[in-house]
Amino acid sequence: PPAAGGGARRGPVDIIVNAAGVMYFTMMKNLHEDEWERTIDTNCKGVVNGVGAVLQQMLARKSGHIVNISSDAAKQVFPALSVYNASKAFVAIFSKG
Repeated sequence: PPAAGGGARRGPVDIIVNAAGVMYFTMMKNLHEDEWERTIDTNCKGVVNGVGAVLQQMLARKSGHIVNISSDAAKQVFPALSVYNASKAFVAIFSKG
């Protein structure tokens, strides 16, 4: 089957680095729900889907590396970054599983 992203098959994936992320500076009281959705879709679902795209073949080969980039924001809360903080905490915990 084609590799993730729809490109031509070039062989097994040896390493994936999930480094994409979005960060919106906005107070929760402003209710920018579209920004919350984009943050969760990119920072959380992007990591889960990236891992899901390669995990089965890496397990079958007993070879490969998955690197998920989190942030200090996973441990430190910053004003106007609540959703971003939570998304990076998700990545940190998900990566331990």
